Amino acid sequence: MKTVTVKVEKSDTNIAKDRQLTYRLVRAALNAGEVDDDIADLVIDRLIDSVAVAIASLTTEPVARAMAAAKAHPRPGGATLLGLTPDVTVHAEWAAYANCSAVRHLDWSDAFGGRDYSHPSDVSATMISAAQQTGRTGRDVIRGIAHGYQAMLALVNGIGLHEYGVDQMCNLGTAVPVGLSAMLELPVDVAYEAVQLSSFLSTITFQMRTGFISTWKANAPGFIGKTAIEAVDRAMRGEQSPTPVYEGPFGTIATLLGGADSQFHIEILEPGESPRYMNQSIPKQWAADYLAQPFMDLAFEIRSQITDLTAIESIVVTGSEGMHVVVGSSDPLKYDPDAPRGTIDHSLPYMLAAALEDGSWDFDKSFSSERIHRQSTVELWRKIRTQADPKWTKAYSSSNLATRRFGGEMTITMKDGTSTSYTKDNANAFIYPTPWGRADYVDKFMTVADRYLDDGESARFLDTVQKLPGLTTEELRGLFPVVKTGVIPEGGHGVF
Repeated sequence: MKTVTVKVEKSDTNIAKDRQLTYRLVRAALNAGEVDDDIADLVIDRLIDSVAVAIASLTTEPVARAMAAAKAHPRPGGATLLGLTPDVTVHAEWAAYANCSAVRHLDWSDAFGGRDYSHPSDVSATMISAAQQTGRTGRDVIRGIAHGYQAMLALVNGIGLHEYGVDQMCNLGTAVPVGLSAMLELPVDVAYEAVQLSSFLSTITFQMRTGFISTWKANAPGFIGKTAIEAVDRAMRGEQSPTPVYEGPFGTIATLLGGADSQFHIEILEPGESPRYMNQSIPKQWAADYLAQPFMDLAFEIRSQITDLTAIESIVVTGSEGMHVVVGSSDPLKYDPDAPRGTIDHSLPYMLAAALEDGSWDFDKSFSSERIHRQSTVELWRKIRTQADPKWTKAYSSSNLATRRFGGEMTITMKDGTSTSYTKDNANAFIYPTPWGRADYVDKFMTVADRYLDDGESARFLDTVQKLPGLTTEELRGLFPVVKTGVIPEGGHGVF
């Protein structure tokens, strides 16, 4: 790969396309080599993972409402909806909205942290929706997902959006149409226009993830997917888009990312090079933000050593600045039992308290109102605080994932004054030294499938998805598993 520098240009009328980030990204994707077999296998693994998470979320109101909105836009020969029979088809952009919302809502799909945070699996459902409607194959989907991940991780490594109060959806809005363009094999100039518009329309501030975190956190990737498909459609019809998005004097960098003096360095594929960034993204074992995963594993490991949880005076968790800000005690709402799930699954103090008490974690039951409001849990919860340490922040920021550390230390002080410290470098599901294999993803899927799918449907999906490279257009339409009757609640009524 080569590194390109992105900065504000003095003029917004004479910037050659080949100096613009969006053009460089799509040109690289459209001139790349074939997807390597191990990355194709990883695409299958992550689809098993994403479908598991999506099926688990279909019981929730925010996802049911997104599904209802999508079903209000039927289209013969369109795209299918997760959990429903393949004869129910809707416009691809609405399928992307609903299916992406399902994948994201429980915060249980994969993650990646560079200069910014991301959930790169947010790209996948959009690829499948567009592929189904445009008559593409499983091999095309693999190419689209691999390049969606590639663009997403390149942007996340190069641009720290949160440093400027901009949300990660801005990077997603650029990455998704890059993946779509690769999947659909668009001409580079058409792809460029699509990425320009999608990126232009995807700027969202970080307020989305602070204060009252609403259910929009779940819908936002679906909104980006919907916008990206619409941008691609518009470009394919011959329309142009605002340009340059990043480099212009009133563009994203100048107005939102530090101004005229800011520079960002992005890694771009060389011609003929295969997209491999996907293997740096990290799966989650638990339904919680990734920065909480190592500490939850640690809680499960040490809980047997604590004979009386009520005898705890305090628990101090020391880790990276990212941990402290994103899931730690820097936010008072992280201690509110009445906070929405989108806040609770980012509350390390709550998750540690519940993990220490229960010795297990359930994607549904651990977030029930009754569980969250348990008096003993609330009391222990309020004894837990976090703090940042430069040592762990440096380890978290390492550019080498083999030496990177997402975890930290946990010091438990008892009421009798005794204190014990424990350390966990990374979550058990971390990709080094031993990454998850197919069996781990299948186990996660079956945790959900045992509740919501018939045995035959679970087996059918697993058989189909593992044949993804050879799936025909018609077979791709039948990819998603169908849930049991009554799993998805009514989604209410709106304008549609």
